[in-house]
Amino acid sequence: MGIKPKSPRGEINIENYRGRIRLRWRYNGKRYLLNLPYAYSPENMHHATVKVAEIELDIMKGCFDTSLEKYKPQKIKPVTVLPEKKDNPSYPCYSLPS
Repeated sequence: MGIKPKSPRGEINIENYRGRIRLRWRYNGKRYLLNLPYAYSPENMHHATVKVAEIELDIMKGCFDTSLEKYKPQKIKPVTVLPEKKDNPSYPCYSLPS
């Protein structure tokens, strides 16, 4: 019931924050938080562990993105299907007599 001890150096914690998954860790003396758009449930823990592995790998390789843009899930834009264009121009084509 007391204060939680700090996690070991370099460890990334997976937490439940308002029903969503949140990752917390420290790197170079700074604290980083990454909120994932997935509900905190056993089915969605896979997404969190994949992100944790990706972040840990980048820290080991020395290419950690401090802006966290690389680790944020990409929003999928809906694909819009355009109707096929007909070859009927609005102006009739006339050929000039030769």
